[in-house]
Amino acid sequence: MILNEHREDIQKWFGPDHPANLSVDNNQALLLKLDGNFGEARPMFERVVAKYTVFYGEHHQSTINAQINLATVLKDLKLWDEAIVVYEQAIEGRKVSEGDSSLNFAMAKAMAAGAYRDAGQYEQADAYLKDAYVRVAMDYGEENPTCSAILNSQGLLYKKQGKFERAKDSYERALAIREKSFGDGHPETCATRHNLGELLVSMNQPEKA
Repeated sequence: MILNEHREDIQKWFGPDHPANLSVDNNQALLLKLDGNFGEARPMFERVVAKYTVFYGEHHQSTINAQINLATVLKDLKLWDEAIVVYEQAIEGRKVSEGDSSLNFAMAKAMAAGAYRDAGQYEQADAYLKDAYVRVAMDYGEENPTCSAILNSQGLLYKKQGKFERAKDSYERALAIREKSFGDGHPETCATRHNLGELLVSMNQPEKA
């Protein structure tokens, strides 16, 4: 309700395509996504991306952020091929605007890897995750929380491929970083611990799980 009222004020003074109005649309789409309303969020994100591209250009940070939001929703909708296309646009945008040594560039590749994984393109997913990890580790150190996110994603990929030992190694490394960085009770720490426990059950090691 508050967002709608805010939108009405902005449209009155600036028009429907002003960036401030698009920001409201983007925030409402994010709320829809958080509520699991992916189908409703998708067209709103698509509109924001299209309008930002016209207003700012395809390599502006606002455009790229909106592309990543759209790609994530497409992935949630299991439209993996479409998600990959949009993720690749965002990756190119990060490269042009920030360079391929930026943390945002690495994270865009890591996020795209999830879509490649779910689409069954395991080699590409693995290559993107390895590349992202090396870039982050070289510039920020191997104990950086971003490295733990990439390692956790590697665990998901290797488990899906049936490479349980490699998945176990990735999860354990991610867990160690998260316990040190966030503490035992942090949601990200708990998520990785849960992933590791499920993997150990799959490996017929319930006592360790």
